[in-house]
Amino acid sequence: MDNDDRTIVDRVRAGESEAFAEIVDRYRRPIFNMVLRLVGDYDDAVEVTQQAFVAAYEKLETYDPAYRFFSWLYRIAYNAALNYIKRGKKTVRLETIMIASDSNPEVEFVCGERDDFLHRALQAVDIDHRVVLILRHFIGFRYEEIMGILDITEHTLKFRLHVARWKLRERLIDLGYFR
Repeated sequence: MDNDDRTIVDRVRAGESEAFAEIVDRYRRPIFNMVLRLVGDYDDAVEVTQQAFVAAYEKLETYDPAYRFFSWLYRIAYNAALNYIKRGKKTVRLETIMIASDSNPEVEFVCGERDDFLHRALQAVDIDHRVVLILRHFIGFRYEEIMGILDITEHTLKFRLHVARWKLRERLIDLGYFR
């Protein structure tokens, strides 16, 4: 665990509950981005992200410092998103979150169009395959981290990634992204 994370967790466990705000500040954005890609709606992602941080705070005593805090927190957020999806919430239009770094309107249009294709294709991929794509390719987790978050073997992860990439490519073809 990162020494900063260890220090913050120790402070919260010692009764300094306001120190948890540092964890929220540090991890709010990556947690939100993962949840947003899973649930597909900005407002719902805000709610699920908040629920995940509340759950992490309430379960902080169960955290084992032998493991990476960030992975533990991601697992909680993933479970919160999965529970949200299982409750039958519908996905809505995902706001573009991959913003072009160039202010050129043509570049922004092309990037926005690409993001729209990607969003629609991702939403058509089942959750077990979508999450491995998101964790590996959008967030950049290593295999070991993904295996820990999802509690799966390396073989299962590699198989899901293979199938997920194939399904995503098929959805993009169906949507007319590849011609």
